[in-house]
Amino acid sequence: MAAAVFISICGCSRVTPSSTKYIAQGYALNTYVKVTLYGSGSDEIAGRAVDMCSEYEHIFSRTDENSMLYKLNEAGRLTRKETADDKDFDELAALVRSGIEYGKLTDGALDITIEPVSSLWKFGTDEAALPDAGQITGALAKVDYSKVKVTDDSIELNGTRLDLGATAKGYIAGKICDYLKKEGITGAIVDLGGNISCIGVKPDGTGFTVGIKKPFDDEGQMALTLDMSDMNIVTSGVYERYFYDNDKLYHHILNPATGYPCDNGLLSVTIISADAAQCDALSTGCFVLGMDKARKLIEELDGVYAVFIDDNYNIYYTKGTEQFIKEQ
Repeated sequence: MAAAVFISICGCSRVTPSSTKYIAQGYALNTYVKVTLYGSGSDEIAGRAVDMCSEYEHIFSRTDENSMLYKLNEAGRLTRKETADDKDFDELAALVRSGIEYGKLTDGALDITIEPVSSLWKFGTDEAALPDAGQITGALAKVDYSKVKVTDDSIELNGTRLDLGATAKGYIAGKICDYLKKEGITGAIVDLGGNISCIGVKPDGTGFTVGIKKPFDDEGQMALTLDMSDMNIVTSGVYERYFYDNDKLYHHILNPATGYPCDNGLLSVTIISADAAQCDALSTGCFVLGMDKARKLIEELDGVYAVFIDDNYNIYYTKGTEQFIKEQ
């Protein structure tokens, strides 16, 4: 499974170092993950939160032959009776349903059936290259999220294949945060390869400082610095996975309508919301929509905010985002 995605999976926020009490780290979801608990908790709780990433990867991975998603893609249909764990089936069904709903919300800009196209590009591997135009045309015929049908007992792809890389990390982050809150954690950062979730505040009562990276900046300079508590932030950007062909940059955020990387004057889109899954899905969907349509969509949603960086490095944001921005 690619990082948000996938697509594969995408984020570029960075947490400013601060004093911590319990930290657990690992590698899952094709990225480095880190959970930091402030002022309460234990090594065991932090470690369990990180372990959850690997457990969900075994459900949602597009490339792991033992994962439930891989088996679904190969068979084209999966029933509850065929699975060994009802809970895992319910998790996959829930994520697929969510992907369908965000497909509707973005008018297809986010399409979880992009797999036939994304698999051609091979972003994130040494084999990444410009596919043949005919291959892309053929793959596009299999991209249509509206064909996917989910019931309480089955998931049917009807000729499509799923890539959940643009939605899975946000879904998983939300589940991890739910777990931590049930364990009584009052201050934490969950970092899934740049998908950042902030729980509560630090022990001194202050929020968490999160930076939106300046695109293509190798020194880690921040384009914007935000103050967050009980919020999530996810960025999709052209600089995360890309290659050049004849001096032209090809990045991993594909337009489901064309099969090629989006070319709309944007370098990154960041979504801020109390819902981690929403942030993940909309960061990709809004990038594909382009700034004008995305701004309109975000400002119609309650409690959701967006930051756009265009190819001239100008920064734009939707109404209400200024509440999070720290003085530069």
